[in-house]
Amino acid sequence: MMASRTLTILLVDIKGFTPKAAASSRQEITELLEKFRALIKPLITRCGGKIIKELGDAFLVTFESPTNAVAAGTLLQQLFRDRNKGVPEDQRIEVRVAIHSGEVDESGGDVIGDAVNIASRVESVTEVGEVYFTESVFLTMNRNEVPSSEVGERVLKGVPQPVKLYRVLQDPADDRYWRLLAGGGAVWVGGRRRR
Repeated sequence: MMASRTLTILLVDIKGFTPKAAASSRQEITELLEKFRALIKPLITRCGGKIIKELGDAFLVTFESPTNAVAAGTLLQQLFRDRNKGVPEDQRIEVRVAIHSGEVDESGGDVIGDAVNIASRVESVTEVGEVYFTESVFLTMNRNEVPSSEVGERVLKGVPQPVKLYRVLQDPADDRYWRLLAGGGAVWVGGRRRR
């Protein structure tokens, strides 16, 4: 029998990976994915996440804490924004982050269930550079730590009911944004030390 538990699922993927891959050599694709992995893996570990699997240009990650998942997603976006400064457009790595909390079944190191499917559907509507999360995350995370706003309800393929979505407000003028990054383990962001 599979073990069921409630976890927060984070999916992160690269914008426009398919056309990029179609226009690249195998070596260039391999190098891009290696850069992507090298940036993501230490950050996910530092935020308390567990990488379940890689799906081409995407990572499926689980967290015990919804707040840690949102902090990790926000850190990922800031990390890639910093990395892309001064980089030619065709060499930038831009990502989307989608987060959902729900019950999953764990088996053989993998997670399956509606929570994973919903996270995948949320990822498909997430804007590049954004961290979108569902109402289940919003209701269980520490809302005092996460500056956020409602995106609205979306009808997602294969999901019977509309899903209410939120996004992280990534406003450098908001102290909560920097505290969220610091809570996720950021020390240096954008060349400036934040507390």
